[in-house]
Amino acid sequence: MDSKLTMLLMFYFSFGPGAAGYNCYRCSSWQSDDYYDDECGKSNYHGSVGYQIGIFAGCAMSVFEDGHVWRGFEDYHSNPVEACRPVDDDGPGILCWCPHEKCNKYLCEECFANSTTTPSPSTQNPPSKGLSCYNCVDCPTVDENTAVVTDENFLTCVTVMTSEEVIIRSGSGDAYDDGECIFDGTVMHCHCTTSLCNNM
Repeated sequence: MDSKLTMLLMFYFSFGPGAAGYNCYRCSSWQSDDYYDDECGKSNYHGSVGYQIGIFAGCAMSVFEDGHVWRGFEDYHSNPVEACRPVDDDGPGILCWCPHEKCNKYLCEECFANSTTTPSPSTQNPPSKGLSCYNCVDCPTVDENTAVVTDENFLTCVTVMTSEEVIIRSGSGDAYDDGECIFDGTVMHCHCTTSLCNNM
């Protein structure tokens, strides 16, 4: 049998129909990660590209509550129908995916835009349990059109500023003092304890 035909048959039976190489941006903003890139947390990322052979749904991104960002591949086995889903791999966050090569250059903005929008702070009554917090990525300012998320498990609202100066706003189920800020060398988290207080 021809060696080229043998190689093609081996490839086909190893990966199945539809298997092919796939290019996605691949990086992490965690300094300890193998794919660390200090630019990974920026919106409109055009850095390191990974290539893998397999059956993929597309490319993926995770934006974590602590401000870290991961970019890589989304396989068919873990891919649900929805484009956004919560993750808790290296801490709580949102994973989003897209179906085209190198499409994972953004920061899951559509996941935050789909949050329930509530009235502006001047007309809002705070919930009797939990908090309402501004919920957005790469949003240096907020206004009446900024997405808001309400959750009875939120103990604080948080504003995260990454080393790339990307601002992320959300809620947190962790307890912190009002006005407490934590800096880990690359990311700063500032917490507050009243609804919609993460507006600064």
